[in-house]
Amino acid sequence: MWRKCDNRSLRLAEYLQPTKASHHMPKVSYKAPAATWGNGEVMVELGVSKDQWDHIARGDRVEFKGRGYWYEGDWFQDIWDFNCPHGEWIIWYGQPNDGDFSGQGYNGPISSVVVEGR
Repeated sequence: MWRKCDNRSLRLAEYLQPTKASHHMPKVSYKAPAATWGNGEVMVELGVSKDQWDHIARGDRVEFKGRGYWYEGDWFQDIWDFNCPHGEWIIWYGQPNDGDFSGQGYNGPISSVVVEGR
């Protein structure tokens, strides 16, 4: 389990569910840069919509579950945590079978994120 920050936390499903008026997800995709660790053997990246990035840029805490990755024969899940603490971008990782996501693969300021429209 990763650390708690404050009550401003939004989970992806809480604000990206299709509305009754619109039955599709946002089509515009933005991309946070890839992060690497484990002597460069682990590389993860995350695509986010403009709507999602707007939440992050506003200072809302937003968490995403990444695609996951294999490392030395084991499966790991990456969890992207924005604004916990405020202004920081942390990628946690762990093995889903034990529920421990306390490994920290990346930590840096959100201001270092270069957002590219696709």
